[in-house]
Order: sequence, then structure tokens, then C-alpha cells
Amino acid sequence: MKIWNGIADSAFVRWIGMAFLAVLSGAYFLYNVRFSELHIYLSGLNFPIFAGEIALFFCFIIFCYQNKVSPFQWTWFHVLLAGYFIWVVGKALAGYVFTGPLALRNAALFYYPMTAVFAYTFFRKERMASGLVLLTGLLAGIILLFEPGFLFARYCLFIVLILAGMRITGVVKRCFFVIFAGTVFIYASPFVGGSRANYLGLVVAMVFLAIFLAQFFSGARRKFVLAVLMGAALVGIITACFDRNAVHSLLAPQEIYRVYKTYHDEIKQAKNTYVPMKLGICLYHDESNSVFDGSACSTQDYRELKQPLPGTARMKAASAGMVPATIPLTAVAPSALTGFSIMAPLRDKKFVPAINVDAARAIDVAYTNEMFRYFIWRDMALEWWHEKPLFGFSFARPQRSSSLEMLHWAEGEWLRDGYITPHNSFFHFIYRGGIIGLIIIGVIVWLVWAMAHDFIRARSLTGGLLVSILVYGIVTAQFSVFLELPYNAIPFWTFFGVTLAYAQQFKGVSQ
Repeated sequence: MKIWNGIADSAFVRWIGMAFLAVLSGAYFLYNVRFSELHIYLSGLNFPIFAGEIALFFCFIIFCYQNKVSPFQWTWFHVLLAGYFIWVVGKALAGYVFTGPLALRNAALFYYPMTAVFAYTFFRKERMASGLVLLTGLLAGIILLFEPGFLFARYCLFIVLILAGMRITGVVKRCFFVIFAGTVFIYASPFVGGSRANYLGLVVAMVFLAIFLAQFFSGARRKFVLAVLMGAALVGIITACFDRNAVHSLLAPQEIYRVYKTYHDEIKQAKNTYVPMKLGICLYHDESNSVFDGSACSTQDYRELKQPLPGTARMKAASAGMVPATIPLTAVAPSALTGFSIMAPLRDKKFVPAINVDAARAIDVAYTNEMFRYFIWRDMALEWWHEKPLFGFSFARPQRSSSLEMLHWAEGEWLRDGYITPHNSFFHFIYRGGIIGLIIIGVIVWLVWAMAHDFIRARSLTGGLLVSILVYGIVTAQFSVFLELPYNAIPFWTFFGVTLAYAQQFKGVSQ
């Protein structure tokens, strides 16, 4: 009976839910793609069910049970939230029934925010005893020592480690913590490596922290000077640690325009002969597979083929070992640009100086990467403007980029999958959700601003560090496939819900 009373206790149910989300986020941080790809097949279904969806269903069960133990009072907010998820489920089911299971994949962008609702419901500051916080920080540090591959994961874990260290008392214990945290930072620094999306996310997060910390001091001039000095120092450190070509490609507008003009002219010439290919849809691809599905060709052979092959010719060439029939995503990394000669136009015409040849990426690849994203976004905007879907395009509609197809860019991706990913989660919200997507973006920005404002007024360093995680994620999401992928989305929305719950205690607190 005592055991059952403990299970029936609302606080205990919340603790179980929060612990589960913490472990789930840790698994995504540590194993990212490999953990995301774990899945099962159920009889009668023509699509796999992945670990993230199973985990969210388990959280939903805990959420419903917690509400049964301690029912909440329905408000207009709960009605709107319920209506939103009914819309998501209805649109996903309609796309699945009339078109296919691609609708369920694209719906993930809209149902992953449910994780924030769960985290907000489960998190209670009073349940976070010092021992539990320190244990969480220790586990975060240990996970960091395994060097998670994504910088967002490293940054989140390092912030958790710092938050745990803030609870430590005693000179000796603090000294040990500083040594441990310093070792972790050197071994798996969140400032080293990564894409330009991560660089921009880190820069904006550091600028936010500089402005936030400056508010702890009095005097407008002093705040401004401290914010500028701290921001410049942090941004300088990050810039020094990142790939020089990647940073340089962001700071050369003339070269960016020159590269854009070159490829824009190629697209204009190709429009007269462009005919979209009929492609099938690949719902799931095993990213851990690093071979070309039985093809005998190498990556070099594939990139040296100068002209694209239409459907039938491509399949014959693949069977002969000339080109791969399907290209694993690992073959596309790190630039996400495959094709037959993507970098050749720049190198042959010498538009871009070959600076920093010892950097992680070639400078011409860095520029074409930028154009890759721009052309996708331009095609998305034109497609949306021409059709003006009030509530966005169907979740089952494959997104295609005619510009990329005319340039033969990323063929390994869209020929394999039948669609291209937008590399901007906020644009994706608008593309698939229309006015609902715009509302989602507005709510995200407003809540982050409101939480930052409350934490500044209360001078809560913990709150500021938590908001910096959200700022990092939001900026990164503008240039990458971020909120669509569970190993990014579920941890991000977990931190979002926790930060929102933590901010509630500071409502109305005056400075």
C-alpha cells in the first residue's frame, strides 16, 4: 500500500517523467544518429516507428497519469494547445491516407514541441535537491568526455555541468570541480569545430550572455562597456577556435555575391531545358551505412562524372558500377553537397582565392554551401507565394528545389529520397504550417524574450544560462536541419520546457 501511495503521488510521477526526459536527452547527446535510427515495425504498418516516437508516447502516458492523480484546471491556453495538436494529428493522418507515410515524417517538426509541454509539466524546482543536481552535472561531464559529435550537445552538457557546479559549497569541492570542468572543456570543448550554423549559434549565445551579465552592474555606460568587452572577448575566442575558411566565407560579401551571380546565371540558362524528374519517396535511410549499396564505384569516381544521368541511364550505370544507385548520407557529409562537379566551377574560374588550405573545408565548398541554402529558401518562398496555402503545404508533399536540380547539386540526397530538406526550421514551419507556422515562430520568440526579461530582472544567472541554450538552438535552426531531427529537437524542447517552468517563479519579481 505504501508503495502504491508513492507511485500515486503527483510529485513522484513528475520526477519519473523528468528523469526519463533527462535520460532520453542524454542518449541523443551521446549516440545522436545511431540512437535516433532505432526503430520497430508493427504488423500492418508500412512505416517504421522510431525511438523518439516511442519515447514521446511513454511521456504522454506519464502525462495523462499525472493529470489523473492531480488534475489541472482547463484554461483557454489548454484549449488552444489541444486544438493545435488535433490539427497536427489531423493533417498528418490526411496526408498519410491520401498520399503516403512521408506526412508522418514531416509532422515530426510540429509534434516534437510536445516535449516542451511534458518537460514544463514534469519539472519542479523544489524537487531538484543538491545531490540530484550534482549527480546530473557529473553525468553531463562524463558524457562530454565521450566527445559527442554535435556542438549543440556539447554546449548543453557543459551548461548543465556549470549549473551543477554553482550548487557546490566548500573551497576544496569547488577546486575539484574547477579541475574537472576545465579538463572536460579542454577535452570536449563546445567552441571547437562544427558547422557555420553552430558558429553563428555560439556567437549569438555568447553575445546574449555578455549583455545578460552586464545587466548585473549599475550604470548604463558601465553596462554597455562591459557587454561590448565581454561579447568581443567571447566572440574572439570562438572565432579563433573555428575553421578559418568557414568564418571567412561569412565575412566576404563581394565574393558571396560573385558566387551567387555565377550560379544564378547557370540556373537562368538551364531553365529552358529543365524537366523535373519523376522520383519515388524514400521514407527512411540508414545513415550508419557507409557503403554504396553494392555499387563498386568510389566517391571520387562518382564526382568525376561530369553530366547527370536521367533515371534509366542512371540505374544502368549503377548496375555497371559507374555511379551508386543510392548514396548514404554519410557520403554527403560534411558539406551536404554532392553532385558531379560542384566545386569545379569555382576552382576553374578562380573566383575565390584558395586561402587557408589547411582548414577543415575548402573555401569554394564553403561558398557553394551558402548558395545551396539560399537557392532552397528562394524556391520555397516562390513556391509558397505562387500557391499561397493558408495553412501550409501538405505534410505528404515532397519538397523539391528546381534550382538545385538544374545545378545538379545534392543529387545524392534528392535522387535517393525524392525530396530535399529546407535547412531552416523556421522556414519549414511556414512552408508546412502557413499561418500556424508563423504563430509558432512568434510564440517561440516571445517566450524566449519574456523569459530573458524575467531572468534579467531577477538577476538569475541560472536562468540566463538556460536561455543561452535556447538562443543557440534557435539561431542554429535558421541554417540547418535542426528541429526536424529528434537528436536535436527533443533535447532542445526539453530545455525549453524546463526553462519556461523555471521562469514561472520569477514572474513579477522586481529588480
